[in-house]
Amino acid sequence: MYKIGDIVYSGLFDKHKKKGIIIDFVGVNKYGNAILKILDDGEEEPHCIAENFVQPSTYVPDQNQESEEELDELGDSSEDFSEEKFQEMITRFKVLKKEALQIERAEKEIFKYLNIDLKKVKDPNIQKLYAYELLQYVVNNVSYDNDMMNKKIDFFSKYGNVHIEQTHEIYEALCGDKRAICSGYAETLAYLYKKIGLDSSIALMELDDGYHAAVKTHIGDAIYYDDPTLIRSAIDEGDIPKVKPNHHMLLPETFYDLYECNNTNEKEVSVVDIREVIAMCDGLLQNDSAAKDKDNDGKVL
Repeated sequence: MYKIGDIVYSGLFDKHKKKGIIIDFVGVNKYGNAILKILDDGEEEPHCIAENFVQPSTYVPDQNQESEEELDELGDSSEDFSEEKFQEMITRFKVLKKEALQIERAEKEIFKYLNIDLKKVKDPNIQKLYAYELLQYVVNNVSYDNDMMNKKIDFFSKYGNVHIEQTHEIYEALCGDKRAICSGYAETLAYLYKKIGLDSSIALMELDDGYHAAVKTHIGDAIYYDDPTLIRSAIDEGDIPKVKPNHHMLLPETFYDLYECNNTNEKEVSVVDIREVIAMCDGLLQNDSAAKDKDNDGKVL
């Protein structure tokens, strides 16, 4: 009944149904109902739900406590996802797929340039050595640029998926203008760390003057932090000449002292899986292509 790219309402009860877009099919439950992966408006992560708890975008959920006037204000639920806006989304996902593919190519070139042998990354000592080389590479090859904030907010954030935004920022850092703000630095380094087998994520901290992003890595029972933005700023301001080993994998107490804070204001964000982004784009684009190949009788030409 449904296909990837459809706009739907999902939820067990009308009052809690949310509007979102189907981004994947993940299987079938014991009752024979398809399990859909749906990204709701305003949410960072998708959720899975059986198709029998999903309604098409033309459906208006019964909110029970809502007055008729409030329901009228909702208007046509499909209006926000008109054909024009859907095609705009398709265009953006074509761009996103190109960016994701370029990230993978850049990653391979970086590993080749740094002589990183992925067959050796199971050795923790080799992992740390490679991680230090990657930290140096990101700090030395990505410039800090406040203008990136506007590019980040405007490009894909309307789809409410933090991994889509990460993909675009990593692309800008490695392949585009090679510029970033703290989120782009952290996302790029954490992504590369994951590729050498490290259990890394993005540490998003709430400070007095706003948010700051760094890289958090778990090795055994220990936790370490890397802050490429801070190192790059120190180099740009002439405080240090280059990245040094003591800037790499800081212990929590050392890291928190830099910002006079603690982990109570920290949120851990997972790192994007570029292959999943490419698969999501392929699903949406294949669905759009198949729809265009149908004639008026609904038969595939």
